[in-house]
Amino acid sequence: RALGRTSLELPAELARQAAHLGPVSLVFGAVHSGRAANVIPDSGVLRVTIRTPSQDVWADAPELLDKSLAAVVASTGADHTTPAATAPRCNA
Repeated sequence: RALGRTSLELPAELARQAAHLGPVSLVFGAVHSGRAANVIPDSGVLRVTIRTPSQDVWADAPELLDKSLAAVVASTGADHTTPAATAPRCNA
């Protein structure tokens, strides 16, 4: 339940948290949560990319992502961790 809710609500929550700094887009690259079709997994992993033209958003991205994730999973009782961000890349 928490993984599904997070994948649906996290992009909008991050955009809301960052609205005062600039535009941001969160894109999922991978979602993993078990192998069996008839078992509810006890853990899951979401891998995301944050895209923004704003240096201010990028500078605050780890904190914004952690706050957004905490807000989304708060009512589910799930735990979460936010690993360190990698350096920004310019795809121009």
